Amino acid sequence: MQIKSTFNLIVPLLLILLAARAAAPAQALDGREIKAAVQAIAQVFESGYIYPELGRKMAGRLRQKAAAGEYDALAGGRELARQITGDLQSISADRHAVVFYKPEQIQRRKNTDPQQLADKELQSARRANFGFEEARLLDGNVGYLKLTSFDGSAEAFAAAAAALQFLSHCEALILDVRFNPGGDPAMVQFLASYFLESGPVLLDELHYRRDGRVEQLWSLPYVPGSKLTRTDLYILIDAFTFSSAEGLAYDLQALKRAVIAGEPSAGGAHAVETRTVLDSYLLFLPVAFSKNPVTGTNFQGKGVQPDLKAGGETAVLDTQIHALGQLLKKNPDQARKVELENILAQLRPGAAAVK
Repeated sequence: MQIKSTFNLIVPLLLILLAARAAAPAQALDGREIKAAVQAIAQVFESGYIYPELGRKMAGRLRQKAAAGEYDALAGGRELARQITGDLQSISADRHAVVFYKPEQIQRRKNTDPQQLADKELQSARRANFGFEEARLLDGNVGYLKLTSFDGSAEAFAAAAAALQFLSHCEALILDVRFNPGGDPAMVQFLASYFLESGPVLLDELHYRRDGRVEQLWSLPYVPGSKLTRTDLYILIDAFTFSSAEGLAYDLQALKRAVIAGEPSAGGAHAVETRTVLDSYLLFLPVAFSKNPVTGTNFQGKGVQPDLKAGGETAVLDTQIHALGQLLKKNPDQARKVELENILAQLRPGAAAVK
């Protein structure tokens, strides 16, 4: 079942907003504008945040600070949005709860034909190859795939299928999602399906506050090309791996289908919708929590914990060496064992080759 959400909007919007931040001049706000903005933002989080009690606390903090005049000295809308984000996260510890001051971008989107916007976003995604940055073969028949974002479009699935087919004969594969902010959970579903048997396998559930709805994410019965069900899978994460990118690692770790390498991830397990208020503020509102069917919980605030610690410039190499060691242990062919030992000797400084 494919989950329909606004996750696929988050990554392109976030990149646009971050790029524009430095260039946007501060615009001064008067007291009435500040109070109106705080009240509108507080109302959205009070009525829509996943956990009602936390939503009330978050809204209460904003209203309390506004009544005390603590926002009045801020330079403008951009500073107000940044401060409100900090206040929201100080209560919720939810890094998905974010407020941006972007009146120009909001107006531009309102006044532009939706098809034109979709076309521009598609062109931007194509230029980034839908996040599939690098696919190559490492020594020892270990594949390496670098993925920088999760897109849920048909063209993104085609890019994923092409990359995985290129690496389909590898005995082990390192999927590198470091510095990946996530995106559409449909890509989680698509990628996971290549590494699981025909299934179906329940990967995750999203529980919504608004109507008590539960959406289940199942592996797909069919994917283009060959599956990699016998390939040893390593997912490389770091502190900047976020949201759906974490979800893929967490779900496959729980199913014991992947070894997670690297460093603990950022810890953002909530589904997000975008809202605008006063035609000036863009809000990322967490609206659902995930519940893994194996663990009964998620990685919110904790991050995905690696099975294999690997960091810094040697993270890929360390993961490759571990993968080759595991292949060496289970390979029954003596000639292949010697080949793997020689490759390991070349990768490990000071090790002697086997003759």
